[in-house]
Amino acid sequence: MSYPKRGDIYWVKLDPTVGAEIKKTRPSVIVSNDVGNQYSNIVIVAPITSTSKKKFSFTVPIILEQVKGMILLNQIKAVDKGRVGKQIGMCDIATIDQIDKALKVALDLD
Repeated sequence: MSYPKRGDIYWVKLDPTVGAEIKKTRPSVIVSNDVGNQYSNIVIVAPITSTSKKKFSFTVPIILEQVKGMILLNQIKAVDKGRVGKQIGMCDIATIDQIDKALKVALDLD
């Protein structure tokens, strides 16, 4: 049985949203662990935007389908797997390491 794995990139329906939350259906990186991803009906995702060019300590640059973007680790969101669409890629080990560092900053973890 297939399930989203940590570091995979999927189209995710993020609407409805409120205020400054990132909107619409967009590429998102699965950041939750694989045991939870396999057995839970929920996954935790980090959305990707192509409009932000500014680098912060809670963002990770990525090139997806030849488009430069930023993974927004300050906008992580738990979503039902029903919001998760087609897989469109996967992060390499270096990007996952950067995601881990950015998550620590965003969540103020040591």
